[in-house]
Amino acid sequence: MHIVPEALNILDDSNMPQIAALRHRCQESLVKDMVAAKYDCKDIMGYIQSVSGGVLNYDFRIFDYDWDPIENAVTDYFTVSAKVLDIYKAIHIENSTKSPVF
Repeated sequence: MHIVPEALNILDDSNMPQIAALRHRCQESLVKDMVAAKYDCKDIMGYIQSVSGGVLNYDFRIFDYDWDPIENAVTDYFTVSAKVLDIYKAIHIENSTKSPVF
């Protein structure tokens, strides 16, 4: 949980002793009771969020991922197909005034 925030400079060296202690407690809990360990392991995420001003280290926005390759196939399906009007009627958006329609 700490590797990505550390690489993005959300965490620095001053945070690592606390992260190490929380990680150790998490690992010990996992050995004893995997179900109950979620509370100790979740503390790592809580610590990261508290020292970072609320940044969730799994937040996709911090990676600035380009979704265009995925979106292009969907967009093309709904705009380039020879049966666009049939598709729009089938999903009840043929009278939409939005652009793009979907």
